[in-house]
Amino acid sequence: MYRWVIAPMTPDEFQSRYYERAVCVVRRDDPSYFDRLLTIDHLDRVLTTGLAKHPEINLVQNEKTITSNEYVDANGRVDPVRATRLFRQGATIIFTHLHQRIPSLGRLCEALERAFSSRMQTNIYLTPPSAQGFAPHWDTHDVFILQIAGTKHWTIYDTKIALPLQNQHFDRTVDATGPVTMEFTLEAGDVCYIPRGAIHAARSSDDTSLHITTGLLAYNWTDLLLQAVVAAGMTEVDLRQNLPIGWPQMTDDGRLAREYRARVDRLVAHITSHPPPFPLLADSLTADYQSLSSGLLKRAIDSNRLTLASVVRIRDDAQAQPAANDHCSIRCGAKELEMPIAALSALQYLERHKPCAVGALPDVLDDDSKLVLVRRLMAEGIVDALS
Repeated sequence: MYRWVIAPMTPDEFQSRYYERAVCVVRRDDPSYFDRLLTIDHLDRVLTTGLAKHPEINLVQNEKTITSNEYVDANGRVDPVRATRLFRQGATIIFTHLHQRIPSLGRLCEALERAFSSRMQTNIYLTPPSAQGFAPHWDTHDVFILQIAGTKHWTIYDTKIALPLQNQHFDRTVDATGPVTMEFTLEAGDVCYIPRGAIHAARSSDDTSLHITTGLLAYNWTDLLLQAVVAAGMTEVDLRQNLPIGWPQMTDDGRLAREYRARVDRLVAHITSHPPPFPLLADSLTADYQSLSSGLLKRAIDSNRLTLASVVRIRDDAQAQPAANDHCSIRCGAKELEMPIAALSALQYLERHKPCAVGALPDVLDDDSKLVLVRRLMAEGIVDALS
């Protein structure tokens, strides 16, 4: 799906020319390109159920402060009538974290997570005609902007802080925008990438604009080094000692500086003698996108009708591998299942052949075992029956 998002550009071109470097715009002249991801009907269902709460839905307007009590009831639920009224008056409606509600957005985030080794999130922006949600600002994470409907004009300004950290937020009372460096209009089906730190603003044209902002909450080298410091502190008692009582008045004391340098030396010695703590960060990458479990009832019904002639398809992100104690495992999203090692060749066959008939699985399993295996995978949301 990552290739689909940036096509016809290749991942190699994107990563060598644009990633963390420059704004990238891909035009397609295909207004329906992203229709499978999101529609206005999706947003209507989220808004009008009356179950969404603030800040799951948030309203903003560049030159006007909108407080949540203007569209939120006493229970924290968003009033769809009041929210729609403010939308007609020029407010942008922001739907946050819909990747946890809408399966297509969950699959998008999961695919981009695998491609970029980065945690992902989505914010959806519905902007009325000739309106602007936010004043110029920079983000502390990279974003892909997927234009779903309408058009939006983007202005990019001179970058003040290259690749800011999460606590280096734009402050409109202090930070000036600088000169304009780029302007472009996204139409439905287009996509752009904006690296963190690039100051930007957007305004809809004479029709309603709907776009998905997909944020790449990537780990950086600072994050890795901080994990290394924490790991060192777990084993080096000197690093866990409190600072001396009265230390704020001792900052010019040479002894305190020597103590600091001694601990830095101890820290460096620990870090250089231990492997980098990559696993500590990697363990948090596989997010649990709840929406990916949708369709379980349909799968349960379909599994009852399963025969050896049934054609099934395993999810693209499923990966099977040997495990300890004569077992194998299959990992899919945040889910990992352990199975007898006899199932490994069948799982790998499902990965290589999409789709395939149940009866075509390797004969290391008898016919009944093939059906049992596929039914279990369907129950876990890993396999779908196509016929």
